[in-house]
Amino acid sequence: MSLKGMMSRTNDDHAKAREAVAQFLEEHRVPERIRFDVQLAVGEASANAMSYGEGGNVVWRLSLGRGRILFEMEYRSQPFRTEAAPQDFEHPSEHGRGILLMRALTDDVEYKFSRGMVHLSMMKKLTIP
Repeated sequence: MSLKGMMSRTNDDHAKAREAVAQFLEEHRVPERIRFDVQLAVGEASANAMSYGEGGNVVWRLSLGRGRILFEMEYRSQPFRTEAAPQDFEHPSEHGRGILLMRALTDDVEYKFSRGMVHLSMMKKLTIP
């Protein structure tokens, strides 16, 4: 099961994408705690794409299966150093807190850069420890 979307860099599109993700997760009976974590991580990823992207649309996909939720996003931007993001909340820096938050809320966050595009993948397991 999956949900796909595209958004421009407007607050209205950002809100519609977040609503679509929330509805999809609720319709598929994702536990509330996991749903909250995914929605917050997706919101942060979307905000980053809107703030740091370099024009064009943001394309995203949310899929559910094999005991996990996978969120993928692609947008135009220059490469950046994800390893420069803070590693914990006790030592914050001016930049990279969004990546730190996404890492705290999901089980895996991966950035790839190719031909002026950012490819973000976040995975959250459907089991609550």
